[in-house]
Amino acid sequence: MRIFDESRLIEHPLFQNLSKEQFALVWNFLEPQMRAHPRSTLIFRQGDEASNLGLLVEGQLRIERTIPCGKRILLQEEASPDDLLCASFAAVPGQQLTYSVRAHTDCFVYHIDCRRLLYLGEHGYSRLLLNLLTIINSESRSFARRSTILSGGSVRDRISLYLYKQYLAHQTLNFTISLNREELASFLCVDRSALSKELSLMQRDGLLSYHKNEFHLSECWLEQYDSTWAF
Repeated sequence: MRIFDESRLIEHPLFQNLSKEQFALVWNFLEPQMRAHPRSTLIFRQGDEASNLGLLVEGQLRIERTIPCGKRILLQEEASPDDLLCASFAAVPGQQLTYSVRAHTDCFVYHIDCRRLLYLGEHGYSRLLLNLLTIINSESRSFARRSTILSGGSVRDRISLYLYKQYLAHQTLNFTISLNREELASFLCVDRSALSKELSLMQRDGLLSYHKNEFHLSECWLEQYDSTWAF
């Protein structure tokens, strides 16, 4: 069994503003179970009943959804140890999951029984519930940002909106994204060949240059966007 320093988790957004003593009480009350998830395995499966909340402590995850034709769509590039998995379902145990969570690398996750979250208020842990609502709100905003990217009608518009998001996140015109070409096409819901063709055209037009997953955006490209707009 892999051993982790549980005291470090007090810095996680779920436990924000809890004292060390409060964290210890909450942690014991939740009785989280550590599980190892090898690369490419499903941690949570779309369609299953939401019974556990996942607290990632090591590794990288991808959030995906399978559409009726069987194609997998990437919903979130990766989840980090700051993310709480399936948070939007935590308050309603038994809700059917509308997406899957897959281990992108070998992962270690604490699983928390959602039903125990229902009794936090009775035990004086209302601060934790407020933190959970904040995380759910943040998760909703993340999916809203992806909806904004997909609202771009053309392939070029979707690429540009995605790269603008990356520019805001990195605060530089030069950055490396976490997705390969196939994964980026899945995230943008476009054909891979169409994506590659449009990137070549954008490079020809002087809007950007790229090599694999490394991008350099031009000042000309940046002028298309209002720098005050919050993504």
